[in-house]
Amino acid sequence: MIALCVICILCPLLLDADWIITAVITGGALLCLIPLCSIRYEIDGNELVVHIFLSSSRFPISKIKAVKPIKTLICAPATSFTDRIAIEFSDRRILKSVMPLVISPADKDDFIKTLISINPEIKVTL
Repeated sequence: MIALCVICILCPLLLDADWIITAVITGGALLCLIPLCSIRYEIDGNELVVHIFLSSSRFPISKIKAVKPIKTLICAPATSFTDRIAIEFSDRRILKSVMPLVISPADKDDFIKTLISINPEIKVTL
């Protein structure tokens, strides 16, 4: 979707052949894509770590109540539209929100198995 927006913006600029404006808009679009390309998840001991660009957030796996596959477009640190999982915590103060944490790990099934191996009380809804 982002690529389509960039192409729609760049087409008129490429037709006018004003390369300075094209270069500035292309550079701006690439800067907007950097955070999306730098999202990654890891399990560090008993914590789920979500890295987004230059910051990271840690979530205790022992406080995870439920995990379920989800196909929603809510704003989240997830780059996939189809392979997302929602993680609900037993303590709402962890996220400071009633919304679940939505992520998209590369190997969703293996990621969930690893979470369950650390906290067997996690309920998985398919």
